[in-house]
Amino acid sequence: MIQAVEKIGDDYYKPGTAEQIEQAYRDSLSKMETSLARLRETSNDSFRQMTENVDSYLDWYYSLPGEYERIVALATGALESWMTEKLQDYLMQGNVFGPVQQSIDDVLKNNQQLRLEHMRKVEQILAENRIQPEENSQLEIVRHASLTALKEPPAHSVIVNLENRMLISGGIGTAGAITGAIAGKITAKVAGKGILKLGAQAVIKVTAGKAASALGGAAAGAAAGMAIGSLIPGIGTAIGAAIGGIIGGITIGLTVEKLLLMLEEAFSREEFKQQILSAIEEERLEFEKFLNTPALLDQTPESEHLVNPDNESALPSDPEITPAIIN
Repeated sequence: MIQAVEKIGDDYYKPGTAEQIEQAYRDSLSKMETSLARLRETSNDSFRQMTENVDSYLDWYYSLPGEYERIVALATGALESWMTEKLQDYLMQGNVFGPVQQSIDDVLKNNQQLRLEHMRKVEQILAENRIQPEENSQLEIVRHASLTALKEPPAHSVIVNLENRMLISGGIGTAGAITGAIAGKITAKVAGKGILKLGAQAVIKVTAGKAASALGGAAAGAAAGMAIGSLIPGIGTAIGAAIGGIIGGITIGLTVEKLLLMLEEAFSREEFKQQILSAIEEERLEFEKFLNTPALLDQTPESEHLVNPDNESALPSDPEITPAIIN
C-alpha cells in the first residue's frame, strides 16, 4: 500500500500540512498589514493637522509681540535657532503626533502578539497532522520541507524597521523619538530653504530702523506737544514738548512698526506659508513611503525552503517536485 505523506524535518505529516502553515503565515502578515494601515491613516491625519497649524504660526510671526520676541532673541545671539524652535512648537501644537506615537506602540505590541500566536498555531498544526507510517506501506513523499523554515515567525519589513528605530532611540515605549524627529526634519527643511535665515536678517534690518522711527516719532510728538502746551495754561511749551515727545515716540513708533509688519506680511506671508507647507508635504511623502515598504517576506517561508530529501539542503522554489517513494 502506498501512503502519501509530507516530510517536514525528520517526521512525517499528512499531505497539506505545510500548506496550512503557509496559510497561517499569510494570515499573520495580513493582520500585521491591517495594523499598519491604521498607522498610515493616523499619520495622514496628523500631517493634515500640522498644516492647519501653519496659519497660527504665521499670525504670531507677523504680529508685534512676535516681532519683539525676535528682537529679544536677536539680542541673545540665538535668533535663527530660536526661530526654528518656535516654528517646531507651533507645528506640533495640539499634540498632533500623539495619535501616531500611540499607533506605533500599538503596531509593535500587536506584532509581538501575532508572532507568539503564529508560533503556537504552527505547533498545533504540526501536532494535529503528525503521523506514523503504517506497517507494510510504501511512503510517497509528496513534499519535503525544512522544519526550521516553517517555524520561522512572520516578519514585516516596516515593523522590523520600526523596531530597529525604537532600539536606536532607547527601546519600545519611546515612539515620541520617531515623531519628534519628524517635526525636527520639517523645520530643518524649512531652514534649508533659507526662509528662516532671511527672516532673521530682516529682523536685524528692522531693528536698525527702529531707532530712526522712534526718533522721528519723538520729534513729531514734541512739535505737537509744544503746540498744545502753548494753548493750555499751566503746561507751557517746554513741558508740552517733553510729554509730546514721549507719547509721540511710543505712538508713532508702534504705528510705523505695525505698518511695516503689515507691509511685510502682504508681500511675503503666502510665499513663507507655501515653503512651510512644502516641507511638511515632503516629510509626509517620505514617511508614507517608509510605511508602504513591501513585506519582508512576500512569499511564505516554505516556498523558499524546499529541501532535498537526501541532505535537506535548501533548494529553489519549484512546484514541480517529483514525489519520492520510500519502501
